[in-house]
Amino acid sequence: MKTPNDRMQVIKAIFRGLPLLKKALLTVLLQNLRALWMLTFVPWILFPFVAMGQGTEHDRIEIIQLSFSEADDSRVEILFRLEEAIEAGSVLFHRYDPQGDIYEEIDELPVEDIERDQSGLYYLYRDNIPAGADPPFRYYLAFDEDGTGADAWTYRHQTILLKEILFDLCRGSFELEWDHYTVLDKPGASDDIIPPFFSHYRILLNGLEFDEVAFDEASGTQTHFLDIPEPGTYTIRLEAVDAPDPDNRTRFSLSGRQEITVDWAIPSEVVVDYVSINEAGDAKMMIRGDAQHDEFAYRIFLSDSPSANFEQVGEIRRPANNPFEFVDELSARDEDAGSNIWYYRVEAVLIQDDELCEEAVLTSAPESTIFLFVEQERQEAHTWEVALGFDHEPFSASYTYDIARRIGEEGDFEIVASDQAGSYVADLSDLLPFAGDVFFRVEGEAYNVQGEADNGWQIFSNVVRVNMESEVNIPNAFRPTSDLEENREFRPHFVGFEPENYRLVVLDRNGLEVFSSANFEVGWDGTRGGTAMPEGTYVYHLRYTDAGGESHEKKGVVYLVR
Repeated sequence: MKTPNDRMQVIKAIFRGLPLLKKALLTVLLQNLRALWMLTFVPWILFPFVAMGQGTEHDRIEIIQLSFSEADDSRVEILFRLEEAIEAGSVLFHRYDPQGDIYEEIDELPVEDIERDQSGLYYLYRDNIPAGADPPFRYYLAFDEDGTGADAWTYRHQTILLKEILFDLCRGSFELEWDHYTVLDKPGASDDIIPPFFSHYRILLNGLEFDEVAFDEASGTQTHFLDIPEPGTYTIRLEAVDAPDPDNRTRFSLSGRQEITVDWAIPSEVVVDYVSINEAGDAKMMIRGDAQHDEFAYRIFLSDSPSANFEQVGEIRRPANNPFEFVDELSARDEDAGSNIWYYRVEAVLIQDDELCEEAVLTSAPESTIFLFVEQERQEAHTWEVALGFDHEPFSASYTYDIARRIGEEGDFEIVASDQAGSYVADLSDLLPFAGDVFFRVEGEAYNVQGEADNGWQIFSNVVRVNMESEVNIPNAFRPTSDLEENREFRPHFVGFEPENYRLVVLDRNGLEVFSSANFEVGWDGTRGGTAMPEGTYVYHLRYTDAGGESHEKKGVVYLVR
């Protein structure tokens, strides 16, 4: 049995041993931390050196570039380098066979027998492509140092594939499409694509640089349109380069070349000789192209303005004759030849694969119809006068104008006035007491066509009708600046009575009211709120009660002439 004194001695011994225990525990802890550090950090320090050791096979042999021969498309030139320390050994050349889906060894050469390039820094090997083989061509090289087998391999390189060149007639350009120069991982590895070292493509036309485009990394295929200045035979190939600046280029690769011949005709002339209105109200025009007119299409456009708002109304493809005729059926489209002056122009268009190109190659000047209108009628007991006006804006020729008249529906037009210049007052008094319709038209005679005398044609305006039985005469046009005061405003003219419940409203083409009056003696002067309205067609609504108490409503159009 231990005494309290013994117990005290044991406790003192324990306290005396604590520093030794503390030291031992600290030693174990430091040893464990050192081991932990070695496991954690040493691999990260050694890894780059290990990785470098694994990559030395690529450093020993490397393909610099593949390129079709500049002089001969039947050979592919392989430029490569070897590690400087290599003085002996062999290089094995492999080309991909797409039919067997394998790489075949095509040659093995001792290092000392391989040609050097001009710089002396690289080696150059020329592969004669098998007859009938189609690009692209893919290669890799291997190095055998001691004859026991390959020690190092290059990445796999593939040439540019310039696909079939198409000619886009509508754009006047070649459409080039190609697959990029490609670098793949080493043989036996995955087909991961290595980022290419090229940045631009030079497009060579007949051996000279014609255009340059940046490398598009979005996909393996790139497209470019090459504008062609004129028909001819062209040789085209691509050259991939690693820098846009020629002074900084160190690598290049040529594609195979393609030769393509293109020939197309360009129209040199399209003219609307004239536009004439027939009695049905349709517009007949004569169009003149050049000697190769049968190779083109012609689109015909119509507008009520010489400079805007043209709409296509017809098309003629490959006309057999020159000049050729086109009839625009105005009445079939609810147009009225007698309501406006019309302008026609023609576009000459190229045809590609039976489809019309969108853009016109040539456009004619606008040619107008002759527009005849009644400005004013003046009726008294024994007098009936009609003030006529006409507009014409010819481009192709100069004209003289005659006024022709026909009495009734039957019979022929007869000239009643010659050499008129835009206006004419027809005196119908000699026809009284005739009751019926009288028709007028303008007949234009062309002369001095394109500088040639006695080489003209005859054209006609729209036909206007004057009803000599009407109790109310409504002009279809007026000119605020007319020499005749009664022609300076638009209003109906009542013969033999004063109307009651009179109301006249004039609307523009958008249906907006520009004038209204309940006084039959007040006409429209061509303004709205004091502002002059533009020349053009306006719609009127007329309501009145005649002397017999019968109500009438009339609707029509009036042309404001400026």
